Amino acid sequence: MPSPKLQFQTKKYHKKALTARATKALLSHLKKQPVKVSKSLLELEAGIPIYLVLSTKKFISDEKKLKPQKIVIPHPILPDSSSICLITKDPQRTYKDLTASIPEIIRVIGISKLKAGKWKGYEQRRQLRDTHDLFLADDRIVRFLPSLLGKVFIEKKKLPIPIDISKEKKIYSEIKKALSSTLLILSQGNCTSVRVGHTGLTADHIKENIEAVVQHLISKVVSKGWEGIRSLHLKSPESTSLPIHVAEKLYGDEDILISENKKRPTEGVEPDSIPKKKLKSTKKAGEDIEAVEKTISGKKEKNVKSKKVTAAKPVNLVAV
Repeated sequence: MPSPKLQFQTKKYHKKALTARATKALLSHLKKQPVKVSKSLLELEAGIPIYLVLSTKKFISDEKKLKPQKIVIPHPILPDSSSICLITKDPQRTYKDLTASIPEIIRVIGISKLKAGKWKGYEQRRQLRDTHDLFLADDRIVRFLPSLLGKVFIEKKKLPIPIDISKEKKIYSEIKKALSSTLLILSQGNCTSVRVGHTGLTADHIKENIEAVVQHLISKVVSKGWEGIRSLHLKSPESTSLPIHVAEKLYGDEDILISENKKRPTEGVEPDSIPKKKLKSTKKAGEDIEAVEKTISGKKEKNVKSKKVTAAKPVNLVAV
């Protein structure tokens, strides 16, 4: 249940009516488009994915964070028949026996087999990525997976979701929580996207997912909450972006740089208000400049006179 402050902020900034209109318009547009053949099992069963694009006034993160964050949403994106692959620490057989009663877990892979097994090659990893809808991983080994799984997983944003499987009693609840969540991967910059639905969901369900994701972003991700958000857009992979929120101000007063010269008052200051020490130092500086100028002008006059005298001297001719 969001706090009263967040409810007020949502009412003030985030227009729910505009979100509903944008969702219905995007769904209507996507359903009119010709169906494309997809290799992804998730897209074949669920439909075209829909994303919420977040743009902030300042950088969300100074570096790319490959570890995904889970955002729980009221209406799961994954269908009930989703294929899940679980990556665990060694020994693999222990966790394979623990998850044998969970029908969603189709495959269990130990980290040692991922390093040196049949998934070492690029083509084998690509086939593994396209075979399953979702990848889960033990949070104790998740930091090693970006380098092991490589570019084929990173570019499709299919890096495994970290879950806690250290305790046997929590395994099933952690998997169910992951199935009811969407992923947030923070990139280096001020823009990122979060999947909030697909064409298989209704417009109302997508709208409720958007509201849950927005609440998470303003409370845990974006500094200063709504004041730090520049815009929110709704789009599919190949559609135009539909705005659902645009900030009125792109920057605040604290973002304006004022030089030191502008900070010093120059207009409307009476001469008597200036300290005497500054007047004396100014006077001395003026006297020094005049003295230097006189010295330079005196030297120039001497040089001119010496040249005239040298030119006026008679030349003695010696008769041969």
